[in-house]
Amino acid sequence: MFGLNLGATSSSGVGVSYDTDAVTYFAAVVAAGGSLSNGFKAACSDLFVAAKANGYYSKLIQFMPVGGGVEASAEINMVSPGTKDDIYKNSPTIDSSIGVTWDGVTQWADTQIDLNTDFNSGSDWLVGAYHINGFVGTVTNTILGAMNTSASRIMVQAQNGATFDVAVYGNGHSSSFAKSGTALTDGKMIIGHRSATNRLHITVGATRTTTTTTRPTTGIAYDFAFGGRNKQGVIDTFTNGKWCCKVAATGMTTAEVDLMIADIDTFIAAI
Repeated sequence: MFGLNLGATSSSGVGVSYDTDAVTYFAAVVAAGGSLSNGFKAACSDLFVAAKANGYYSKLIQFMPVGGGVEASAEINMVSPGTKDDIYKNSPTIDSSIGVTWDGVTQWADTQIDLNTDFNSGSDWLVGAYHINGFVGTVTNTILGAMNTSASRIMVQAQNGATFDVAVYGNGHSSSFAKSGTALTDGKMIIGHRSATNRLHITVGATRTTTTTTRPTTGIAYDFAFGGRNKQGVIDTFTNGKWCCKVAATGMTTAEVDLMIADIDTFIAAI
């Protein structure tokens, strides 16, 4: 995906050094009209350094801290500002420090992430986001999702407002789910992840549920929605609550997923 620049730093301010890719992201936030505290910058730079040291940075297609305090800055993809940025719809609430709050009715983001072009294959993808607070489940709430037909879709969602799962519907096959009984309380990452070995994973906080599936998830020609499901260009099953650290990646192992979750927890705790 992107080069590592492992260990590279750039000075920004007297006695302060930040990761060079972090500095590029900070500049993009300012150019978009946002602002970042010194504490946010230090924690975010540490996140860049940790992601590179732990081996998953080059596998990230998209990582959205959702920082800067304005919509344009919150949409920025920190691993490659200006490429695969989010596009927010219907003016969600942007926190002055970190996070976007969806109303669960009309608000969502076009991630510009397409299964067919952005991942290694239909059997090797990861999408997820960090729940800060405020999620109140209804019947079905999709955190991230895309759907071509009823036989071809990927959804990371809550069923009946409580049981979280990642669902795969392969062409010509019935559905396959990895279901988690872990509640999405405040301060938890939720990730849907499929590895090249056809293992389907749902991770909520520190709890992972895995199932084996050979369902092919090809033919989804619609961008993933964040905050809802993109059903053939129409967004439905919206979610609510405050979210940050939305991620899309390919080629990640479960060990790298666990390292990323720990790094994100450290980042959030530091700001």
